Amino acid sequence: GLERNLYTAGANILTAIGFALLLGGFFAVRSGATGEPISWHEGLMWGLAGFAVFTIAPSLGLPPELPGVPAAPLLSRQIWWIT
Repeated sequence: GLERNLYTAGANILTAIGFALLLGGFFAVRSGATGEPISWHEGLMWGLAGFAVFTIAPSLGLPPELPGVPAAPLLSRQIWWIT
């Protein structure tokens, strides 16, 4: 159990770092183009949006499937991934 939790925590940390780098690049380009500084409120809203996109949204879909275990019908899975 501990190994799985460590891998999950590591994946979550790497995802957060990746989003932070994307967000930092976006803010640098935006503030350079407009000349306006980014407020803490705007940064907080973008951070919450990233959390929703990268953490909450994937958990709302179909659960992961283990090999050899009966899964959801193929049509349901395909509709989920297309949407």
